[in-house]
Amino acid sequence: MRITIPGQPVPKARMTQASKWSVGARRSLDYQELIAAHAKYIHRINEPLDGDLSINLRFFRESNVRADWDNMAKSACDGLAYGRVIKNDKQIVDA
Repeated sequence: MRITIPGQPVPKARMTQASKWSVGARRSLDYQELIAAHAKYIHRINEPLDGDLSINLRFFRESNVRADWDNMAKSACDGLAYGRVIKNDKQIVDA
């Protein structure tokens, strides 16, 4: 399955109950919802993928935007889980 998400990648924000409504946290959640929507559109099956999975991620961003790869990957994996394409990001055993 190949999914292309338009726009700049948004790294996963650290969230607490108090900070989950901050601008950064909201951007992170919106990005995960965008990934979920694209994955649901492409995936089109009723049940999430099962078993161990491998994922290949490529992020394209403006050169002046700083972000850790692992935080961007976390957003992508959480978006797939949010969209019920996978059951849980623990299924991803290779990236």
